[in-house]
Amino acid sequence: MSTLLSRIQRISTLLIGLSLVAYLSFLLTDLYRSRSELQETSRTQLLEDTDKRSETLNYFFSERLNNLQDLSINRELSAYFENQALGMSMEYGLSASLEEARAVFKSFQTKKRLGDLTTYKRIVFIDSAGQKLIDEHDKSIKSKRGENRAWKQYTGQNMEKISFFAEGEGETASIVISIPYFFKGYKKGHVIAWLSAAEIHRHFLAAKSKELNSTSLLFNKTYLYNPPDPNNLLTIERLPLAENLRERDPIYFLVPVPQKDTLEMTAFRVSVRNTPFALALFVPANEVYDASPRRLLIVTSGIGFLILFGGLAISRSNMRNATLNTRLQEISIREKAIAEQNILLQAAKETAENASRAKSEFLANMSHEIRTPMNGIIGMTDLLIDTELNRDQMEYLRSIKLSGDNLLSIINDILDFSKIESGKVELDSTPFLLRSMIGQTLRTLSSRANQKGLEIVFNVEQDVPDGLIGDPGRLRQIIINLTGNALKFSDMGEISVVVSLISASPESAVVRFEVNDKGIGISPEQQTRIFEAFEQADISTTKQFGGTGLGLAISKRLVSLMGGEISVTSSLGEGSCFSFTAKFALQQNISATTAPDAKLLEGISLLAVDNNAINLQLLSGFLSRWNIPVLLASSAGEAIAVLNQMLANGKLPTLLLTDVNMPVMDGWELSAKVRQNSDFDNMQILIMPSAGMRGDANRCRELGISGYLTKPIVMEELYDTLIAILSGNTKHSDLVTRHTVREQHSSYDIMVVDDVEINRELLRVTLEKRGHRIKTAENGQEAVELFSEGKFDLIFMDMQMPVLDGYAAVRKIRELEKERELPGIPIIAMTAYALQGDREKCLAAGMDAYLSKPAKQAEILSTISKLMQNNEHILHDSRIAAQNPPEPEKSNSEETLPVFDREEFLERIGGRVEMLPKFLGMFFKNVAGYMEKLHSAKDSADVEKFRIQAHTIKGAAGNISAKQMRATAAAMELLTREGKFEEAAKMTPLLEEDLDRFREETESSNV
Repeated sequence: MSTLLSRIQRISTLLIGLSLVAYLSFLLTDLYRSRSELQETSRTQLLEDTDKRSETLNYFFSERLNNLQDLSINRELSAYFENQALGMSMEYGLSASLEEARAVFKSFQTKKRLGDLTTYKRIVFIDSAGQKLIDEHDKSIKSKRGENRAWKQYTGQNMEKISFFAEGEGETASIVISIPYFFKGYKKGHVIAWLSAAEIHRHFLAAKSKELNSTSLLFNKTYLYNPPDPNNLLTIERLPLAENLRERDPIYFLVPVPQKDTLEMTAFRVSVRNTPFALALFVPANEVYDASPRRLLIVTSGIGFLILFGGLAISRSNMRNATLNTRLQEISIREKAIAEQNILLQAAKETAENASRAKSEFLANMSHEIRTPMNGIIGMTDLLIDTELNRDQMEYLRSIKLSGDNLLSIINDILDFSKIESGKVELDSTPFLLRSMIGQTLRTLSSRANQKGLEIVFNVEQDVPDGLIGDPGRLRQIIINLTGNALKFSDMGEISVVVSLISASPESAVVRFEVNDKGIGISPEQQTRIFEAFEQADISTTKQFGGTGLGLAISKRLVSLMGGEISVTSSLGEGSCFSFTAKFALQQNISATTAPDAKLLEGISLLAVDNNAINLQLLSGFLSRWNIPVLLASSAGEAIAVLNQMLANGKLPTLLLTDVNMPVMDGWELSAKVRQNSDFDNMQILIMPSAGMRGDANRCRELGISGYLTKPIVMEELYDTLIAILSGNTKHSDLVTRHTVREQHSSYDIMVVDDVEINRELLRVTLEKRGHRIKTAENGQEAVELFSEGKFDLIFMDMQMPVLDGYAAVRKIRELEKERELPGIPIIAMTAYALQGDREKCLAAGMDAYLSKPAKQAEILSTISKLMQNNEHILHDSRIAAQNPPEPEKSNSEETLPVFDREEFLERIGGRVEMLPKFLGMFFKNVAGYMEKLHSAKDSADVEKFRIQAHTIKGAAGNISAKQMRATAAAMELLTREGKFEEAAKMTPLLEEDLDRFREETESSNV
């Protein structure tokens, strides 16, 4: 035992040393293991951080590709190439389409930003021939020499896929994305965008942490970008080639640093998905892998106590590091999941928006395409109905028209809804008279109501202003939707429309509209969804009532645009009440121009008979505005009692206004009883049916009824009818109706001013056929003289004339009006110019409307109707500048233009074939003189005279429908205006050939 102890004592130092060595070895092993784990964790975290950068760059480039894809399919580019495919010249619409496309590109270039990042340095559209059509860029960017040649070479490579490439160095370096543009299956060019490499590096690649001094490079095989950084001691020459780095596998290397030891670096690369680019990351090793274990290893080579203390410290450090790493990994995983979720949510949002936009655009396009042939079907059906047909054929055609009208109504609903959804609906701001508008609107539904045994009544309360400014078309659409629904779901009673005032100020008014019915009603559950798109109260499979389910949805959105709200109250089996509010501006000083002259109705009295209290209230309101004393009776029996009492008092009413559909005794029986009593012979009768019936006119004549107005009653028509009845011996005259009243206002004294005889004659024939009285003038001077000597309601003024042109003539006429304090006469500009700005030039010169030659008969009559209606109700100073401008003329090639469009010309002269020889003879007589003057101007090089003669020939040829000749003359005029007189002069023989072909065709067709 003692021997053993002594041996142990001898080797105690060795044992202690071995113990210390064993402990040190264990400690060192633990240190290396900890260091390895820390390195692996740091490497993983660095890779994850780099992956985030890569994904961010991938998302960034995907966004840019989406932007460029949007540009490459935008409607403006398609419109440009559609115009180009139609052969349109730059002046006739191609330039406008290009300007619109350029505006879209400019918006992308200036507005697409990410934080403070300017996304696009430059966006260019290059067509397939290498021609630069659009170039939007920063002002600091200048075009390089030879880039047109480079683009032609680029487009000549016929690349049909998305491509990335880079150009430039340092701060001027750019990353370039090119997307091919296809139009109807054919490549038409490329949309190319330059992105700033410096901005991309600053926002996505530069190290955000002050503790990590890393260098990130975005590169491909031909491009390497390293932004200058004065704080970075490493230069690009000291780093290994980025192409030699292994994908996601770090390598280590030493870099000599001036005045310091060598620096150990870690480097690797990560590819950016869907692009040819990759990230190369260079990081000092001591910033990635903690150096504390190495220092601790030096300490542990000392005293054992220090080794033990260091081991405890390292163990605690390991525990803290493990906990920290675990937390970092959890945070990293959570951040990655959040980033991925954000990307998915953003993609889902964009997908939903794109789908909604695509759906709306599809509905709008398809509705428009379907509506075009439907209008043709309905129009041709109307024409066919006016021909001689037997009873069966007439019934078949009426069924076709009814089905066509229903289908067109559905299509219009879809079109309106799609426009509203896509944000393309804007409200007009037009003066209108509320009471007249509502009466005329409801009259369109009175026939349907009468067929179901219903009656539509309306009343506008006395305090509601009549002269409003808003969108009467959209207001009419809402009223028709709501009233049409009431008709659809009602089989008894009446439909009432009541208008009341909510609030008013000197400038505006908020008005409430209510539509009441006694129909089937709507359940509370259905009331919560009927204003949604494609929802209906009738959702049964039988679909008794039909419809698209869009009417109320459209109405709700239109009401919202008008600054109001829509709601419904209803009970099943008892009926419904739809109400909405809308805000309108007020017309100022309207009474001076729109209020009927009450003096013309002084001294008369009326008895109004109607079993409907709302109708009586409406009539009473109308008549009280004209200071007419009125008695009211709710039945025919009560009316007879009132008449007998008034007869006894010796004071009978001047007129009897009676409804037709009344219980016990209707309006016809009441009129018969009145006419049986000779004491009532001097009393006039105005009868008011809900809808006209065949034979009513004869019945009125038999009963001695003076006037006939269908309900709903329109205030202006009632006034005009009363005036017409009281102004003559109506007992022996024709029956006064709203049509006869309208005809009294439809004949005007009109002056036609044009230096071309055939133009004057065509317009004269068109207008005289409508009952107008026409006087003509050959130039502006004659027009001024005629105006100063006579009185005219309207003037058609050509703009290009000798002696005095249209602009000067209008100025003189307006001066005469001011001198004589005359109201402004409506003047319509008639010119063969249809270029951008010509309409505005005419309106600025004092015109009230603008028509481009050759104008169709419907356009002429519609313009007269709009002007004269406005002139009767609104001060002339409010110009109708909101009238739609004419579309620019389309230039077609000669091969697609007829020499003589006989059908078009016959339509222009009202189908009067016997007039053809007269107009053709007049044309050939006049055009000979025009051609002679054209040759004279050509020989003397008189550019302005040459242009005027080309313009004159263009107008004359257009009016006679000589299409090829007109196109040639228009091209000559356009070239002259552009300063290309020699090119225009060379086309003179072609114009002669066109004239000869026109003469041959008209002679061969025996016209």
